[in-house]
Amino acid sequence: MIGKHRLFVALIAAVAAMALAGCSGGKSAPDPQPDPTSDYATNMVNCLAAKGWDVQRNPDGTYSSRYPDEQSDQYDADVAACRAQFGYEELAVTEEQASNFYDKLVASAECLRGLGYDISDPPSRQSYVETLVGGELPDWAPYTELLEMAGSAAEVQEAEAACPQPSTW
Repeated sequence: MIGKHRLFVALIAAVAAMALAGCSGGKSAPDPQPDPTSDYATNMVNCLAAKGWDVQRNPDGTYSSRYPDEQSDQYDADVAACRAQFGYEELAVTEEQASNFYDKLVASAECLRGLGYDISDPPSRQSYVETLVGGELPDWAPYTELLEMAGSAAEVQEAEAACPQPSTW
């Protein structure tokens, strides 16, 4: 089985900044409870791990997961369930924000290419912006590609130090 990595980079940081953590009652003991003092990534890691996913919190405040491609629909459903459990709002991005983020991500991809990583070409600006504004996360994610190419966590950290993930809007 080929593992698939997902790294919810700066977009998830934006969601975390916009998110409101709420308490949900009536959950069984194994379900993690929202911790308003905790951050988005920690809450999502705890929730997804409780659902059986191989997930870890990254030092940069994001989280990453590894799972077989054929389980992506279930993973996406569990991410949605965790987001709902914690009361996180849906991603709301303006065209201007999406366009600015696209520019930053393209620049980061070029930087990663300069380090020797074979990062795929970006989709068109229009396609990327429409997808993001429509509430979806675009498929093009240079830092997910970096995770798939890097030989170790240390290599990823070195690449991210040289080519920081773009901040949100």
